[in-house]
Amino acid sequence: MDLKADKKSLRQLLSIEEQQFRIPPYQRPYSWTSEQVDDLWEDLLENAATGHFLGSLVLSSEDEFRPLIIDGQQRLTSLMILMSALRDACHDRGLTDLVARINKRLTADDLADGDGYFKFKTGTVNWPIFRDYVLRSPGDPKRRNLNSLDVLDHDTLARNANLIANLRRMRAHLASHLETVAPDGQAAWLKSFDSSLATKVELVVIEVRELADAFLLFETLNDRGLQLSAADLLKSHLLGQIAKKASEEEVEAAALEWDEMLEDLGVNVDVSRFLRHYLLGTLQTVKKDEVFGHFKSLVAKNDADWVLSDLRKAAKSYGEFEDPSKLKHEPTKRVLTDLQTLRATVCYIALLPARRYLSEEDFVEFAKVAETLTYRYSSVVGLGTNDLERRYRDAAQLLQKTQGGALQEARAELIGAMPDSATFRLAFESMRMGTQYLLRYTLGRIEEHVDPSVEKKLKANTLVHIEHVMPQKLSDSWREALGADVEFHDDYLNRYGNLTLLYWSLNIPASNNGFEDKKKHYEKSQVEITKMLLEQPTWGLAQIEARQKWLAEIADAVWAVPAAGASKHRTTETTAIERFRDEVGARWPQVSPFCVESSPEELLGLSAQLPGHQSESSNATAAGNLADRLKALLDDWDDLDGSARMVVTAAVGYFLESDDEVHDSTDLGLVDDEDVIRAAEIALGRAG
Repeated sequence: MDLKADKKSLRQLLSIEEQQFRIPPYQRPYSWTSEQVDDLWEDLLENAATGHFLGSLVLSSEDEFRPLIIDGQQRLTSLMILMSALRDACHDRGLTDLVARINKRLTADDLADGDGYFKFKTGTVNWPIFRDYVLRSPGDPKRRNLNSLDVLDHDTLARNANLIANLRRMRAHLASHLETVAPDGQAAWLKSFDSSLATKVELVVIEVRELADAFLLFETLNDRGLQLSAADLLKSHLLGQIAKKASEEEVEAAALEWDEMLEDLGVNVDVSRFLRHYLLGTLQTVKKDEVFGHFKSLVAKNDADWVLSDLRKAAKSYGEFEDPSKLKHEPTKRVLTDLQTLRATVCYIALLPARRYLSEEDFVEFAKVAETLTYRYSSVVGLGTNDLERRYRDAAQLLQKTQGGALQEARAELIGAMPDSATFRLAFESMRMGTQYLLRYTLGRIEEHVDPSVEKKLKANTLVHIEHVMPQKLSDSWREALGADVEFHDDYLNRYGNLTLLYWSLNIPASNNGFEDKKKHYEKSQVEITKMLLEQPTWGLAQIEARQKWLAEIADAVWAVPAAGASKHRTTETTAIERFRDEVGARWPQVSPFCVESSPEELLGLSAQLPGHQSESSNATAAGNLADRLKALLDDWDDLDGSARMVVTAAVGYFLESDDEVHDSTDLGLVDDEDVIRAAEIALGRAG
């Protein structure tokens, strides 16, 4: 590694004319929090005059006049914000010489046109804001004022929220401090502080020539995970490995794929948790601080491009688990929503390979087993998570190794951990309200079981309230009815047996009324488990206990332990893709590039692409017939496992490619397409 390291003051760092520091497109946008900016300001205010060390700056200097910032962009961006605020304060006080001095540090080439003028260029997301609101001098006609932010679109504002907030904050810090300085002393303080900032604030600047070496150095400096998450380190490692054999443009493309993976996951998803769950599909143990190390081994074994591609596929599924509203298939959406309600993230370990390899029908059934296990094991009985994670890990590895073929064994692994009826009911009989989401989920599912014929919108929190039959505040009539049992009011108030669901329009007038008055409102309810309270002549501790035992019995039936061999999954000795390859025969090299993994949701979108291809063929009628046959395969999408989805994706992809083995515009251009579609039908058992 060709490496050069020097300790430099801020003035020395920014002194080379025509040199512009750039943040490459694959770096994340500016993300420092207000607390980090506050810390920087306090440190500089207190220590700049005597000297302050800001850490390291890692540069890739293949082009010495356009060095790339690989590590340190957050600190350097924040320093630039401070220098611009300092310059603006000097401008407001007419300190033209000091304004010119600071502007010189912010300028790469004062004769350059466009963006080449500036000393420091951020990534694409932040650049328009950073250039026009931070770097441009108050006298520049293109300078923008923070009062004009309303001209920016919502997305730009959202992605630059930290930058805008910290620009305001740094200016406010400076203005607040200047208020503590006498007006006739402010010019001297600004000059002194600027001098200290330029000469006494230092960094260790580490320069390497090769981009791959820069990523390696970045990784080495941060490998203890103190500054960056496992996700940040993994991104750097992947890009560094790709940079060893690819152009900068290809590295940028890989960085874009990483960012798209994060978008698939969703903004609120714990990326490190996703990475750990992914690894547990093949590894026995993965501690949180070992995630990055395991991925380094995986990259060494399979190469960076494969790892990035495979992570992207897994992230799409994981994003669906975290946000089921993305899905169109209602049974899948429903079970994933229930798992999300139960905060059942540990089950995602096994759901990842299940989503990848199982048909939609089998996936829903497997996810329901996970839901039942979560509810019985964690929500009600309250057992620890260690054994549960091991169960999901073992189930995941069974599915992963067999590409879904060992579904029966994977189900049995989960079913074997479920508490039996006696244990479950005993625990349920002591359940109290606790978290409302669990109570709503429990009573809602029991209501569906008791009265499955009527569809009710019980999940709308604004419409359905939790009703305490014995109220939270006891009236005189309630105290009289409870008699000596009134001293146990607090113990029984939030027991499940005393709780039900009631639409808000009935809940509010029922309030703290006596039981007979409450029953008048319960009679109007659409909720069956609430109307059943009408059968009770009185309400007290005995009735609460009896109702809770009844709820426990119903819950044991709703979340019943499944039979170990109840799955409908069909197993065969060969996979659909293997049968397809055999049927395609010598044409396989032309067909195999189209054999890519597809999620059920991706398969859903393929039908829309078929009609447009008919116009490209010399025989529109024949093309239409082939399109109809493909659509027939696609119509069975929810019954296709991962291997079968690859077959259909390949057949559709080959058909949509006009310039395949025989160009579709020729007289015999659809013969090869017909052969491939026929091979797919045979492989899937759909041949007529």
